[in-house]
Amino acid sequence: MRLLHSIHRAHQIGSELFSKKLNGADEAITIRQAVLLDAIKNNPGGTQTALVEATGIDRSTLADIARRTLSKGWITRIRTEDDARAYSVKLTDAGRKMLGVAAAAAKKAEADLVAQMPQVKHLSVYGAL
Repeated sequence: MRLLHSIHRAHQIGSELFSKKLNGADEAITIRQAVLLDAIKNNPGGTQTALVEATGIDRSTLADIARRTLSKGWITRIRTEDDARAYSVKLTDAGRKMLGVAAAAAKKAEADLVAQMPQVKHLSVYGAL
């Protein structure tokens, strides 16, 4: 039970630190939105199905996050030629800029998280932090 509690607390603290480290960015971004933007950067033109596999975010949640990031102008979606039901997703210039802001905030938040929760420090050995 202690491990599950530590993971839960790390998530709560990490989310709070991430929000604070955004330093008044023009538009707020959530951790999951940042994870999606990063996955798109690493899989340009990939489908939402590929992004589900890359992020581990369930299909319906990812579709909702994609709609929100689309409305903010951070991504574009176009139907694929092979499957009219699937979308090809790409970052916009605004999305690349926001990903840069989010990545910097995440790096600072992760360092603070390790300082506040020494029990997660070992994660840096595995490249998780």
